[in-house]
Amino acid sequence: MSKIKISAESYAEFKECVAVLFPLVMPQINLPIEKHPLSVLSAMEVSSPANARAGLAMALNDLIQGSFLISSDQIKEIDTLLASKGLFTLTKLRYLYSDKIQKIVRRGIISNDVEYYLLKNIVDSGVCENSPRETLEKMLDNYEFKG
Repeated sequence: MSKIKISAESYAEFKECVAVLFPLVMPQINLPIEKHPLSVLSAMEVSSPANARAGLAMALNDLIQGSFLISSDQIKEIDTLLASKGLFTLTKLRYLYSDKIQKIVRRGIISNDVEYYLLKNIVDSGVCENSPRETLEKMLDNYEFKG
């Protein structure tokens, strides 16, 4: 697999990854149950499975981005936990995520809101260097202006 793709068949596995990752990667976020990502996704699954897949991709992208702020020891612990449940490890998800970012940058155009927020999270987190940051900011500006 060269990028994160959430199909109807892979939806449940990626949703379980979000269920495991959310409290570990973003423990500081305390949401009411109705606003928790899993509750929102469950509601979307009924009305629009396609929108639920898009929402799941956004949630997963946010969690992967957030994972760049945690220690390598924590990553190893999370990998072990995910693997014990038969899920993608965080390391694998980060690899898939990185490949997706590179594909968007090579294309030079943001195609949709999921890609927009993926790149916006990178710029906002400050994890990229000046030259790539400038490229990403220009792509974000172009997408915002287009919309």
